[in-house]
Parts: sequence; structure tokens; C-alpha cells
Amino acid sequence: MASVLSSCRKQIREILTGQNSIPSRIKADTGVDIEIRCGLLGFRDIDDKERFIELNPDNHFADSELFLTRLEKLDAQGGNDLCEDVPGAVRRAFEWNDWSG
Repeated sequence: MASVLSSCRKQIREILTGQNSIPSRIKADTGVDIEIRCGLLGFRDIDDKERFIELNPDNHFADSELFLTRLEKLDAQGGNDLCEDVPGAVRRAFEWNDWSG
């Protein structure tokens, strides 16, 4: 699981700050600077005591580097047991307060 998390971190960094990041591509195409706000909802097994890990669910991070720094501190644990609570995570994300632009 740690290798999957490492790969996700790398892809998220590229999307937010890489040479072909979403903000840089939009600026190149339109001349408009955009800000991407980020939040993260990690989820675990259905029977785990702490099923969800949330990074800034109410306000989201406007600072991509701060978000990436917090993302680096997460670790993957467990395996070989009950499946993750995907439906619960989707429901939890819909409950976040600030999805407006």
C-alpha cells in the first residue's frame, strides 16, 4: 500500500505544481491564473476505529505546497483484511461544507 500512496503523491504534485500542471496549462491556453483548492479524504476498512482521515474538509487548502507537505506526512497501514469503506468515504465527502468556488 505504501507504494500506491507514494505514486498518488507524485501524481498529485504533478497535477498541482508540475511543468504540465493544471494551473500552468490553463494560464498558457488562456492567460488566466487560477487557484486550485485541495482537500483530502483518506479512508480505511469498514471495521477500523478511525475510518477516515481528513485534511481540511471545511476550507480546503489554497496553498498547494502546504497541502503537499501535509500529504507527505500520511502513511499507509494495514492490508489483507476487510475492504475499505469506499461508499462511506463518498458519503463523507458529500458532507463537506465548502464545495463552492
